[in-house]
Amino acid sequence: MSRRLGQHFLTNPLIAEKIADVLDIRAGEKIIEIGPGKGFLTSVLLDRKAAVTGIEIDEGLALYLEKKMGGADLVMVNRDFLDVDISDYGAAKICGNIPYQLAGKIIEKIVKSGADWKTAVLMLPLAVARRLVSVPGDSEYSAVSVMCSAACLATIEFTVSRDEFDPPPKIESAVVRMARTGPPMSGQFYEVVKGAFSMRRKKIKNSLSRYFSMPAGRIEALLEAAGISSSVRAQEVPFSEFKKLTDEFVKDGIL
Repeated sequence: MSRRLGQHFLTNPLIAEKIADVLDIRAGEKIIEIGPGKGFLTSVLLDRKAAVTGIEIDEGLALYLEKKMGGADLVMVNRDFLDVDISDYGAAKICGNIPYQLAGKIIEKIVKSGADWKTAVLMLPLAVARRLVSVPGDSEYSAVSVMCSAACLATIEFTVSRDEFDPPPKIESAVVRMARTGPPMSGQFYEVVKGAFSMRRKKIKNSLSRYFSMPAGRIEALLEAAGISSSVRAQEVPFSEFKKLTDEFVKDGIL
């Protein structure tokens, strides 16, 4: 992606090498690279004999990489990653230096995907990375924390200074590894999680009541059935209890 689309290009080759190390690439392994930009990471992936599919929304950059590096091991797709079906590309690992304003949407797309991916290694804003690895009770614990924990195990591999990019972002960055642990949850589950976090500072019963336009008493009954106190906030509720709550919503015919 170009600068006008919010991409900050890596400038330190050692960072690209470290990302490739985390990916643990084997010769011939399929890699989907999100927004390869000028190909800084792409060249390292190709050097390690990966079969790379680069999904690049910027037509000029897609053509540039096609001419510069295109061949049997690199296929460029000039599309928005948010619009593609990841499963079209078969079993693959995913990586990318993610446009920061799209980080949440891209993570959500990956964790919700039924595609055959096992590992995703992403450059993200440090604040987003901390949300991915947070646990119930942490101040950073959010809807994306629950969505991620439902399908994968996330770890912060290393942090990256803003000085390693052109142009430098205003925030620090981190590389996160997401290891798939199971299939994605249902659409109903994600809807309940979004509703619970729709008003972060409110009790979960109030957030869900407003989000689903339902009486608080009915929500309290569902929470009780799921073993969740109606006085807690969403950031205190673990994945397992959100799963039980979703089951109660489905049983009640709400979803």
